[in-house]
Amino acid sequence: MKRTEPEPQAPLLLSRPEVERLTGLSTSSLYRAMRQGDFPEPLRVSQRAVRWRCDEIGAWIEGRPRASGIVGSAA
Repeated sequence: MKRTEPEPQAPLLLSRPEVERLTGLSTSSLYRAMRQGDFPEPLRVSQRAVRWRCDEIGAWIEGRPRASGIVGSAA
């Protein structure tokens, strides 16, 4: 039996509303973070459309620090 290598897959691309939903950030917060170099830049997929790589957004999310303290505790 001949073993074949899996075909490489292109990265999944996300629209801005999908990125906002996944990150919890607003449009203005996304673009502010990009200007500051704190968020992945999108790819231009057409003259009027951009998309973000799902793997880059996932890595950004994984790189966020965990909240400290007990959630819901009174200050």
